[in-house]
Amino acid sequence: MGNPAGVPRDFEALEKRRFQAIQMLERGLRQAEIARQLRVVPQTVARWMHDYGTHGKSALRKGCATYRWNLSRATCLPVIFKLAIEMAAAESQDRVCSSNGPEHS
Repeated sequence: MGNPAGVPRDFEALEKRRFQAIQMLERGLRQAEIARQLRVVPQTVARWMHDYGTHGKSALRKGCATYRWNLSRATCLPVIFKLAIEMAAAESQDRVCSSNGPEHS
């Protein structure tokens, strides 16, 4: 699987293949047949279809990680940090709002 050592990935070609899979599915081909024609395992086609159904075409674009976070990839860390900051801010806001409720006289 993958490219031989030292051979870079062609991300444009990978993206094109994912969009070909969507077109083939829309023409009525089964996932197993799409996998055979594109030379990938059926699980890959199933994942592409899930991604497409859940997040639309943007999930199939090169370099997109809209829903899959691999913590070993440094590119995902800014997204995780942003989410953690947003969650902490929301919790802080909840605490402030609940402590600023109507005061008893």
